Amino acid sequence: MSENRSGSFIVGLLLGAAAGTITGILVAPRPGRETRKLLKKSADALPELAEDLSTSVQIQADR
Repeated sequence: MSENRSGSFIVGLLLGAAAGTITGILVAPRPGRETRKLLKKSADALPELAEDLSTSVQIQADR
């Protein structure tokens, strides 16, 4: 039971961090072009983040 909670915590932490990052990028006082560059860079990093998240969840599930 405790292991399941820690896995859920990690998932929640990563999702919260991603949501906070996106929100911060969107409300930051930058020109549109810079904001779009940052969003593209963040979007390009999403597959790696998803893979890391999947691996973390798998490790927690195997315990």
